[in-house]
Amino acid sequence: MKVKTTLLTAFASMLMLSSISYSQNYYCVRSTDADASLLTVDVSNGNLIDSIGVSIVGSMYGVDGFNGMAEHHSTGDIYVAIKDQNGDRQLGIINPMNGEITSIGIIDFKCSSITFDGNGVLYGMAGDDSTALYTISTVDATSNLIYQYSSAGNDGEGICVNTTDGLLYRYDGGSYGALTSLDLGTLTETFIDSLENIDTWGPGLYYDAFSNDFTMAAGDTYYKISTTGVVTLLGDVVVHNWDGSFKGLVKINYANLNDENESPITVYPNPSSGNVAIETDMNYSLDVVNISGQVVQSHNNAKNISIETPGVYFLRFTGENGTSVKKIVIK
Repeated sequence: MKVKTTLLTAFASMLMLSSISYSQNYYCVRSTDADASLLTVDVSNGNLIDSIGVSIVGSMYGVDGFNGMAEHHSTGDIYVAIKDQNGDRQLGIINPMNGEITSIGIIDFKCSSITFDGNGVLYGMAGDDSTALYTISTVDATSNLIYQYSSAGNDGEGICVNTTDGLLYRYDGGSYGALTSLDLGTLTETFIDSLENIDTWGPGLYYDAFSNDFTMAAGDTYYKISTTGVVTLLGDVVVHNWDGSFKGLVKINYANLNDENESPITVYPNPSSGNVAIETDMNYSLDVVNISGQVVQSHNNAKNISIETPGVYFLRFTGENGTSVKKIVIK
C-alpha cells in the first residue's frame, strides 16, 4: 500500500461543517512517563499545548503509566487504564481539568488499549503478543474474554470502535502492522491492510465521525488512517524529553466554542429530560450534534426541540452573524 507523506494543507477544511473549524487538539497519554501527565497536543503540527500532572484520588500510590484512554459517547467522561506505582492495573475516570483519577477497580489482564462502542460498552485489548479482546465493566472493572484474534502484533496494540459502521478496528503494530475490523455482533474478523512504512509502536487511535476516519498516534508521529487503510501523515511529535509510547487519544471537539456569555441565544432547561426551549431573535439553522460528532437532528428557526436519547449534545446555530454552539445534557 502506498503511504501518502504529504502534510494535509487542507486538513482544516475536512473538519469543517457549516462555518465551524473543529479543533485538532487532543488529550494524549503515554505508557511510560517519569512525570505522569495528561498532555494536550495539536496533531496537525505535533506541538505540545499543555501538560498537567495526574494522581489517583485517595491512593498512596502515584501513576506509573497509562494503558489506554477512551471517551464515553453518552456521558462525555474520559476513562483511563493505568498502571500504578504498586504494579496494579486500574480502570478509572480522569478529570481533564485537574488530572485527578477516580479509580473504579483493578483490571485483571495486561490491558494495552481501551475503547467504547456506541452503546457504552467498554472493550480492552491485551498486549504483549496477545490476541485477546475483553469487555470491561465500568462499574467494577471486571473483565470478560469475548474474542481471540487470528494474529498477534509484536509491538503494541490499538483498538477503536467506528461509531458510524459499528465495527471495532484494531491496529496490531509491530513489523507487520495489520489493520483489521471486527463485527461485534457476529465476531467476524476482516483483514483490511498492512500499514507499511510508518511508526508501529504504542499506537493510540481515535475515530472522527465528521471525516469518517481515524487519528492515530504511533511512535513519534501523528497520522490519519482511513477505514480502508489509506495513511496520511499529519505531523511529528514536538515534545521535549519524550518518553514512552502512545496509549490513547481523545479529541477536544468544542474546546473554545461554548459561548454562553456572548451569544444572543438562550436554551433551557439544561440539563433537560428531553424537551429543550430556544429563545432568540435571530434567524438560524440548527444542527444537533452528539458527543461522537454526528449530526442527529437539523432544524430551521425551531423554538422547541425534543431529544430522546440521554447524553451530551452540542446545539450548533448558524445565522447571518456566524455560528454559536451550546452544550446541553439530556438526562
